[in-house]
Amino acid sequence: MRRSPVLASLMGSGPSLVAGFTLLLSCGCSAALLAVQSRSAFGWVQHTFEVGAALDTVQIEAMRAEINRRGYVMTGDAAQRATYARSVAHARPALARLERMVADNPAQRANVAALRGRLNGRFDEMALAVRWRDQGRTAAAVALTGSAAGKRETAIVVAALARVRDAEQRLLVARKARTARLERLGIATGLASATLLLVLAAFVLRERRRQFADLERTHARLERDMRLRARAEAELALLADNATDAVLRLGRDGLCLYASPSAQETFGVAPAALIGEPLHHFVHRDDRGAVAASFARLIAGEALRDVVTCRQAPREVGAGGEKGETPRWLEASVRAIVDTPGRPPRGVIAAVRDITARKRLELALEAARASAEVATQAKSSFLANMSHEIRTPMNGVLGFTDLLLAAAPTEEQRRYLELMADSGRAMMRLLNDILDLAKVEAGEMRLNEEPLDLRHVLRRCVGLMTAVAEQKGLALRLEVAPALPPRLLGDPLRYRQIVLNLLGNAIKFTAAGEVVVRADVGGGRLRVSVADSGIGIAPERLGAIFEEFAQADRTTERHYGGTGLGLAVSAKMAALMNGTLSVASAPGEGATFTLDVPLRAVAPAAEPAPLGEAPAPAGVIGGVRVLIAEDHDINQELVLAVARQIGLDATLVSDGDEVLPAIAAANAAGRPYALVLMDMQMPRMDGLEATRRLRAAGHDAATLPVVALTANAFVDDVAACRAAGMQAHVAKPLRAAELAETVARFVPARAAPAPSSPAISPALRARFATRTEATLAALESLAAGGGGRDEALDGLHKLAGTARLFGHERLGELAALLEDRLSRAALANDELRAAVGELRAAA
Repeated sequence: MRRSPVLASLMGSGPSLVAGFTLLLSCGCSAALLAVQSRSAFGWVQHTFEVGAALDTVQIEAMRAEINRRGYVMTGDAAQRATYARSVAHARPALARLERMVADNPAQRANVAALRGRLNGRFDEMALAVRWRDQGRTAAAVALTGSAAGKRETAIVVAALARVRDAEQRLLVARKARTARLERLGIATGLASATLLLVLAAFVLRERRRQFADLERTHARLERDMRLRARAEAELALLADNATDAVLRLGRDGLCLYASPSAQETFGVAPAALIGEPLHHFVHRDDRGAVAASFARLIAGEALRDVVTCRQAPREVGAGGEKGETPRWLEASVRAIVDTPGRPPRGVIAAVRDITARKRLELALEAARASAEVATQAKSSFLANMSHEIRTPMNGVLGFTDLLLAAAPTEEQRRYLELMADSGRAMMRLLNDILDLAKVEAGEMRLNEEPLDLRHVLRRCVGLMTAVAEQKGLALRLEVAPALPPRLLGDPLRYRQIVLNLLGNAIKFTAAGEVVVRADVGGGRLRVSVADSGIGIAPERLGAIFEEFAQADRTTERHYGGTGLGLAVSAKMAALMNGTLSVASAPGEGATFTLDVPLRAVAPAAEPAPLGEAPAPAGVIGGVRVLIAEDHDINQELVLAVARQIGLDATLVSDGDEVLPAIAAANAAGRPYALVLMDMQMPRMDGLEATRRLRAAGHDAATLPVVALTANAFVDDVAACRAAGMQAHVAKPLRAAELAETVARFVPARAAPAPSSPAISPALRARFATRTEATLAALESLAAGGGGRDEALDGLHKLAGTARLFGHERLGELAALLEDRLSRAALANDELRAAVGELRAAA
């Protein structure tokens, strides 16, 4: 036998040979031991992964069985029942295989046995629910499926699965640790034997570890992917089976490629009947154009998504439809299927839902809205007619009462006539409150905002109420903060209406003491308050004081009267002005009502003329020919009487169709009319149509202005007058001063005497003279360096409000100007004495 040269050389080396052999033997043994241990460890790790895979199979099949059992119980779908049976059939062998794989581990064997027991219990429960569903006991099967006990058992099964998985993971960690120890022993032996073999062994070990890590990562990734995919499939199946919207997939040709199970409920046909059908078969013929246009935009790439509402095509009677069946309303949220940006979509996904109930509700709401609009129009028409019917007779009552008062009656007759006038005006205030409240609630109230002098508005309000306060022995004062801008933007009529209402209430509910009107600014807000020392309001009634027809209590209503509408109207007007109306009060301590609105100052107008240069008031137009169109016999007499009172040359016609002939006759006679007073409601032709024909005939507003003279007082009525070609609107009941002012606005050519004022008793004139002298004396004392500034301001304020009633209009204007200057700043003594001299001259 021929020996290898290498072996021979080794054998000839003596001790070196023994050492080399020993070294080789040691290296070989170390390598063999490392290989055996590595292979063993790898086998155990592989075994662990196989156990995990078997465990995953059990879990997935159990989950599938549960989902399909639930789906079959809920829907009765035979395909789901079959899937459930297959899942149970697959789960049991997988569980048996798992038991065999852990047979060498007592702890795991016990865990798997416990898992088998729980799973068998769940499978038995599932089988019972399925059997009940097969027997038609659907309610019992559904109750068993969703029972709390079932949920607890499911949780216990999940926990058992987790215990088995955790135990296997612990085994994996222990086996890795054991492998690591053996590897370290082999490496130590290899290092002691030979550095070269150690390097080689280290290299091999590193490769092994890399391969092992790759394998472990691959297994983990595979396990995760399988778990996620199974879970996603289960969830998608659950969603598809239980979604309320029908999900359809359409190809580029419009054919249905997929229909979810819920299509049965949405379309009323089985999902399989929709597959392969074209899109237009689903849609009512009247809606096919819109649906086809939306589909074309999606397929062409012009839009990515869309929402389409249409009706379902009626089903044939033999195909499940009913004769006369109302088409269903459907809403589809559609989206193009785009795989690659820039390329045409390969189809459309549509989520279709039944919106028939919502559509019926929308149609019902539309009908209700139309009905409400008709009712609102009817209400507005009723209020306009009511306003006309009440104002027309009241116009006669108040107008003739004013004429009688101007005819120098006896004192007793004057008292009766004043009571009649007061009662009539109270009724008109009630009517105005009702109409204002109705207009605010109907959204028809409009603010006429313009630059205004709030000081002047407040002085006028206080002046109007001064006589009423004096009759009760009350002091009425006005306090205006110097910081109040000279000009504000607002509706002077609404300011006046609110303040007069608050003043009227304050005077009515105050037996003794004073009523104070204050105006102040701060923080960008304007606050106008009316404070009294009257009976006050109980705390529990403060919240309801601004409600319609609300008063402090029944005793107040019986004792003081009133309807409780004034504060409600004032509060709503304050809200229209973007403000609030509030009250602070206590029983027996009076009440303070505060109007709080945004402060909107505007550029001041020209400064008032000095006291010695106050402009003279404009005269009332007289001797002017006017044409009056009025059909009511009482109003005819009243309008003619008022026109004569202010010096007009008036001609009367009784209907709108007589206006144009009368104007033509006057022009032919060389005595044209300068203005037309036109009633709006007349039997043959109303005032609006008569005005339109007048304008169409060539009579423009510059040569022949038309003023509406009517009981209609709504904003819409005023707008209708303007639209027809009228220039102004005077509401009934007719007042001589108001008519004179309106006529003077449009015919300012000639002045005539002012309308006669009612006769004033000598006693009242003497009282006025005494008060005037007291005011002048207080002013002279102030000019001489004495005190009494407040007394002088109070006297000027009252004088400004009452002088005109006694024929001293110039005196009233001078008093108002001096009050305004004194309230702003102190005057020099010489300047004050000069002003007092002017007042004495005017008195």
